Amino acid sequence: MPPAAEVDPAPSDAPAALRSVTRWLKALAILVIASWALLAIQFLPRNGAGTDHTGGDLNSSGDLPPTTSPREVASEGPWGRLTYVPITIAPPLEFVPQAAPNTSTSVEWRFPNMISARLPAFLSEIGLSEPLREKLVSLADVDPGIQGLTIRPPREVVLGLSPDDRSALYAALAGFPENIAQRCPFQFCGDSFDEWLGDSPLSPETRKLAEPLVYRHGSFLFFTDLRTIEESLPSPEQRLKLIKALSHESTFLLQLELSEESDLEALVDYWSRGGRTENVRPILESLHQAGGQRSIDVTYLLPPFARRRIYTYDAFSDEKLRPSHNCHWTALNFFSDQPDDRKGDMQEVARALKEDYYVVYGNLRLGDLVAFFDDRLKLIHSAVFIADNVLFTKNGPASAHPWMFMKLKDMKSYYPTRDELRIRCFRRKDL
Repeated sequence: MPPAAEVDPAPSDAPAALRSVTRWLKALAILVIASWALLAIQFLPRNGAGTDHTGGDLNSSGDLPPTTSPREVASEGPWGRLTYVPITIAPPLEFVPQAAPNTSTSVEWRFPNMISARLPAFLSEIGLSEPLREKLVSLADVDPGIQGLTIRPPREVVLGLSPDDRSALYAALAGFPENIAQRCPFQFCGDSFDEWLGDSPLSPETRKLAEPLVYRHGSFLFFTDLRTIEESLPSPEQRLKLIKALSHESTFLLQLELSEESDLEALVDYWSRGGRTENVRPILESLHQAGGQRSIDVTYLLPPFARRRIYTYDAFSDEKLRPSHNCHWTALNFFSDQPDDRKGDMQEVARALKEDYYVVYGNLRLGDLVAFFDDRLKLIHSAVFIADNVLFTKNGPASAHPWMFMKLKDMKSYYPTRDELRIRCFRRKDL
């Protein structure tokens, strides 16, 4: 696709116009919706002070500023005061492709369009240890089907990889579409394997087999080598329990807090973007007028497209006929009443970014598109800015990938690559 910088900037959009209604009609609207809105309100006392943030401004490196730690209680900005409640979700096993037994346990690492003379230097460039480089070179076979090389490592080689070698090698393999396992690994944003597994009922034998094969890239833990260990797992039941545990995704509930001191008009302006003042104002007014401190799940303030999908999985009757409900389809349809399946096509994505959006460099607002490019300016991923550097995202088209919230700093390491992804932000011209 063309470089994102080719999109011509346009003037910033003006604040949404406030609805002009008579006093009695306004009161009636509040009364009608108040009972519904209060179902979403959680009466949660807050004692900690908030942390001030400047919002979605780009810093000198071209990235958005670091997000708050998942363990911090609150953040504030033009979106109001937000709190985070960490949760873990997992798909039904029938949505997970790896749940079906593999027809083969052999492992193949493919290096397309690479000649034998180039392989040693390539393995050195990605940072592999010398003993491993020598071993892999000795195992490489010419593969005419990919006009390159294929390595079929013995089981002991796979099991013997150090965490650093595994991380470097698999990040490089993920750069080639032929390496499906490395391009579509199990992954979890967290600090430890125990956090990833949670309270999953795995046997000690299963944990002992799986844990040494976990590797890290940025904020994420990854697991790719199910094929290598599945014949050694204690039982088919343990295999399914391991797959269920590895399918966990970490995300969070996002809550907006209001009090009598909150700037109601500023909150309505921020959260009603996309022409939704009549939907958002009654909810926020109900909380503001209730007195004291109240909180509401931000989900209730999002456009219907996102509100219906957050924390869910995309079931489809026939995978072969599935539209490409990927990250780009999700980002471009964020404000759509009726999603357009063409927006999952890369040509349509390129056209939309060039013709329907303009580049912004800071002061991000609800619904702005955050795009991730590789070092060749190829679009890798896109997501939607919500607030405080929280993104609404679907990380892949498969049923096992949910719609969820993710922090920007974590999103940057979701896709393991040898080079750091570049970030550019876009705003729709008609908003």
